[in-house]
Amino acid sequence: TSKSSIRRHPSSTFTAAVQDIKNGIVDMSVSAFWITGQRLKMTAFTVPLMHHKTVLVIPTPRTDKGIPYEASKVMEPFTISLWLIVVVIIAISAFLSVWFSDVEKLAKRRYGKSVRVLRKRNHRSKKVHARLALDAFLEKGLFFFSAGVEQDHGASLPHKCLMFGFGFFILISVSAYVANLAAFLTQSGTKSYVKSIQEAIEQGIKICAHPALREELEHKWPRANFVWSEDEWNGLLNDFDNDECNVLAWGRQDDVLDTPLMRDFCDRDLVFTDSLLLETAVAFPIKPELAPGMSYWINQGERYEGVSLRNTISTYVSQTGGPPCSIDLRELDHQDIDDYAQITPNNMM
Repeated sequence: TSKSSIRRHPSSTFTAAVQDIKNGIVDMSVSAFWITGQRLKMTAFTVPLMHHKTVLVIPTPRTDKGIPYEASKVMEPFTISLWLIVVVIIAISAFLSVWFSDVEKLAKRRYGKSVRVLRKRNHRSKKVHARLALDAFLEKGLFFFSAGVEQDHGASLPHKCLMFGFGFFILISVSAYVANLAAFLTQSGTKSYVKSIQEAIEQGIKICAHPALREELEHKWPRANFVWSEDEWNGLLNDFDNDECNVLAWGRQDDVLDTPLMRDFCDRDLVFTDSLLLETAVAFPIKPELAPGMSYWINQGERYEGVSLRNTISTYVSQTGGPPCSIDLRELDHQDIDDYAQITPNNMM
């Protein structure tokens, strides 16, 4: 790459190499070049060799062992909407149980006084019925959480039918709850983290990104808070170390192509997410008059000889063994999941 092109494009040596082709210094550059709008204005490219995915890279989520999280596990088997349905059904069952019962008999059994006496004491009939309804609600709630119902042989037939249906509802609910509870008690939680580019935009989080993709990223994500590095990939890491940004926009294929760079990822506990920011074609920049012929031979080599960038990457990965640590968020999410994990005293506490 010439010094004049580097001075013109100091933030990207690849863009500077494309500038050299435009200036007639070289005919072609061989490497994994992104096809961007800026570079297409300078020169032509061969047929795409592959597509490069830029995804969101975040710090490894930390395990949450706080008391609030551990205590919330008992509520996790059901969604909030389902818990609300349970409360509504308990309330309806309580109301109907009072409706189907002999109020006079119910008052004497629970409070040892007749309805007339209770009305004199409370001065209002509504207060008496509200007290009976509240008592019935607490009773039905106790039935639900103890997984059983009271058998009152002297109850009316409508009341017994109601308790039969409520008991069946308890059977289904408790069975479903217990079936899922063990899985939630044994799983390890993680503190909140940015899961997608949409969340990063909503929270106004700063995203370190490569300057060569500035035009494309700003066009696709105009509301994102990008921080543009001045020193390519190493600059992104330096900006991250200096707290200039909280997450990064990074190429997914770099986890297998640049082992030293991935060691830097491991040292910083960074992981790739599945949140896609941009998909960019990769090709060789070349003089316009040479592009058709080179594209033809690239296709011929892949079609008849199996020579392609994808196959080269696969061979490299098989020889090197891939990244030195787990840098994929999906792998970390499944490390602690065990369908046959036993419940420990810590889980119960």
